This record gives sequence, structure tokens and C-alpha cells, in this order.
Amino acid sequence: GGKVKFWEILNDAGVKLGYTSLYSKASLPVWLLMIVAHLGLLVGRVTGKSFKLTPFVVKMLIIDRWFSIERAQAHLGYEPIYDFDTAWSKTIDWFKDNREFLERCATKTSKNKVFTKSKNV
Repeated sequence: GGKVKFWEILNDAGVKLGYTSLYSKASLPVWLLMIVAHLGLLVGRVTGKSFKLTPFVVKMLIIDRWFSIERAQAHLGYEPIYDFDTAWSKTIDWFKDNREFLERCATKTSKNKVFTKSKNV
């Protein structure tokens, strides 16, 4: 029941499913993203338009997120059927075997793609 970092495990799943690693994409310093986000708010107030990059979005992207079942174990006596690595592997295998489900989800959210399909798959 230890902690598992959200973006690392999500990236691992994406790569195993044939998508490009999140870490291979270009990244910008947080201070620059915050400046752009605040400028976007200012421009939005003047023009009446809204932008997807806001200070809140930047904060949500950089906060430390992780999965943990420690509280469920401590307070509810929960014990998982599988350890995390086994369950995660089974989950990825399910998505590999049910690609049409993943593709339907990707089609519905194509405007907000996180992963892009790798050319090697």
C-alpha cells in the first residue's frame, strides 16, 4: 500500500499502449506558464474571451498527485485482491485487448488529447 505517482503511472500505461511518452514532449518552465496564464486572464477580461491556460490549470498540472490505499487499509480494513503492480498490469492488458473502447474514449475527447499515438505501433 505505498504511494504511486499519478503522472508516472499514467505515462507508463500510455507508453505500454503504444502512445508517445508524456516526458518526451516539450516542457516550459512553470514561471513562464504562469505569466502566460495571467496574461491570458488579462486579455480575456478586455476581450471577453476565455483561454484554456489559466493559473488554476497550471497549478493542477504541477501539483504532486499520487494514488494510495493506505487510508482505506487503516480506516476500513481494506486489503486489495491484487498488489498494485499486478492489478496495473492486468488493467493495461485489458485496454490492449479492448482497444475499441480506448479509441471511442479518445474520439470523444479528441480536442483534449494527452497522449499521441506512437508511429512505432
